[in-house]
Formats: sequence, structure tokens, C-alpha cells
Amino acid sequence: MSTRSPDFLRESRIYLKFLGPAMMEGEIREALRILIREGSRRFGKPRPAALAALDAVLDVERLEALCDRVVKSRAKTWDDLFRRWSHFVDEEPAPHPSSIVEMILRDGREIGRFKVLRRALRRFGTMRFGEPDSDAEFEISHLEPEDSDRIDALLERLHDPDLETWDDLWRES
Repeated sequence: MSTRSPDFLRESRIYLKFLGPAMMEGEIREALRILIREGSRRFGKPRPAALAALDAVLDVERLEALCDRVVKSRAKTWDDLFRRWSHFVDEEPAPHPSSIVEMILRDGREIGRFKVLRRALRRFGTMRFGEPDSDAEFEISHLEPEDSDRIDALLERLHDPDLETWDDLWRES
């Protein structure tokens, strides 16, 4: 049985919208898997802090360059590899594992804020306009954590007495 999507789906805008990011995610996952495999052969199993630092790298080229570095460098440990990081990129050095944890916590807080804002928008909008129609549900379900400030503004707009429908809410946002 084929796992490939049917032709009609592969030509849709929705498919194309998700294809690029999914492909990039697949590339990143595979590059990271190879890097960890090769690094583990050379340095042993990475500690959680090293795994967190590696997981923070979301650029395939950087992961592949780091993998090449594992194979070609004189590094003897994961820590040594991270200390030598700045030698293979012109940009900033690898983040220290503790800053990775801070970054993850910051992201977690932002995602938590987003989830609460989105639930509040659905709840308060339902109280004001009734259950969302399919268009409003589509809009709500496609909000992303980056839209938190927009959601906050929409919540403020719910106090506008001139708004009568979900469409009115979306129209001027």
C-alpha cells in the first residue's frame, strides 16, 4: 500500500502550504539523527544538555557542517565540539546549554500564553456572537503563537458595541 498522497491532494494549496515546512522538518530531523549517531560513535552518548543544544539548531546546513566537524575535527568530546563551534560558522557560537533551557522555557511560556488567549477568544466570542461558524472556526484554528498580540487585540475588540458577528470581528482586525 502506497503512503504517498493522491494526485488531487498533491495539487491543492493546503498540501503545498504544509509540504515545504514538513520537508524542512524532515531534513532537520534526519541531519540531527545522523549527527547524533556519528557523534555518539566518536564521543559516546550525548548528555541531555548537549542534546538540548543540538535540538536548538534548526538549520540543516549548520547541522550538516557540525556533522562534518564530528568526522573531521580533533574534538574528543561533545563539549570540545561545542567549544570549537565558532570555527565552523561565521555567526554566533553555539548556545550554551543553560541558555537553551532558558530559550525553551521562554518558548513554552509564549505557547502557553497563546493557548490561553485563543481559548479566551473562542469562549468570549461565543458568549458575544454565538458558536463560531465554519469561517470563524477556520480563522481561530489557524492562529499561531506568533499571533498572540493579534488575539489580544481581537479580545479588546470584543468590547466594541458596534460588532454584531464573528465576521465583523475578523473584518477590521
